[in-house]
Amino acid sequence: MANKSAAEGESLVKEAEKSLKTGLMKWNADFDEAASCYAKAATAFKNAKDAGRSLDCFVRAGECHIKNKVPFQAAKAFEQGAFAAKETGNFQKASELLNRAYSIYVETGNQDTGGMMLERGAKMLEDGLPEQAVVLYRKAADLAQVHDKPQTASDMFDRAVRVLIKAEKYNDASKLLDELIQHELQSPSPAARRFVLYSLLVHLKRDDFAAAKNVLQEGLSLPDFNGSSDLSVAQRLLQAYDDYDREAFKAITGGSFIKQMDPVYARLARSLDVPEGEDLSNVQRPQTTTHTSTTMRATPEPGRSSTTLENRTVTAKTEDVRAPSSEAEVPKPKTFAEEDEDAASKVKPPVQPVKPAVLPAVESPTEHSTNVEDEEDLT
Repeated sequence: MANKSAAEGESLVKEAEKSLKTGLMKWNADFDEAASCYAKAATAFKNAKDAGRSLDCFVRAGECHIKNKVPFQAAKAFEQGAFAAKETGNFQKASELLNRAYSIYVETGNQDTGGMMLERGAKMLEDGLPEQAVVLYRKAADLAQVHDKPQTASDMFDRAVRVLIKAEKYNDASKLLDELIQHELQSPSPAARRFVLYSLLVHLKRDDFAAAKNVLQEGLSLPDFNGSSDLSVAQRLLQAYDDYDREAFKAITGGSFIKQMDPVYARLARSLDVPEGEDLSNVQRPQTTTHTSTTMRATPEPGRSSTTLENRTVTAKTEDVRAPSSEAEVPKPKTFAEEDEDAASKVKPPVQPVKPAVLPAVESPTEHSTNVEDEEDLT
């Protein structure tokens, strides 16, 4: 059967080449006939399990359609050629043909057909060329957004993220998930709250606790997220991770809720662990900085003065994940004895009121002489 199909293909190729020849009695090549023969030959070689010859014939058929000014048929031929290239293991060639077909679909106003082709092509490239699969999924998502199809756009974003996770490219996956959540905040879909949990898992895989906490805060703006099982699981995961509680953390990641998620994310959750030992230095966490200030208040009393010290501690929390510079010099706090001496030197003693001096009474001369005369009369 294979030999028969291969022989049929060879015969059709000869007919196609004959249609392209020109001569004295034939001035123009018959591109339509040649394209038809090449397409039939490609199918015959495909049945004969000769993917290489099938690829070559599909590409030639597409070129003939281009010269015959039938772009839609040319795009179809290039799309079929891409799948033939995949059978040969030439994923790069498959990607080139898919992008060429997509450009023709868009130029001819067949965006829906192009979008469906991108989805099929990206799925085909997931294992052999994951980077290009992500590119095609992104194109499909952008096309869906332009045509106001938020559900389709979210689905394409999600597929691209799963490809990156399987390829263990967690940084790229986290960026794409952040973009997806921003898209969901504008046009929420039923799966929006689940994407928040997916993003949290990816950030924990990257040991970025601060980013995981931030994405949870953003998710609270989504409808139906508050009170949902997704929120409860996310909060318990963060709490166990923050407490370094490995037993509680493993109980959550191995629970029934996680097992019911998409297999890619379920495997990701089971691979997570609470950091310990040397791994703690790699975890990015919000930093807490403590500042201490001392206020002195002098309370004067009659006859003496005393100083009352009030210690006030102000704790400032910042979400900045960067570690403070080791070069910064922190002033050494004073002891209570030193603070008392400084306070005593600054407090002035109270001013004592000055009492007027009391002078002895002086008798006037007149009164004295009068008293003497009275005594003489009595004698």
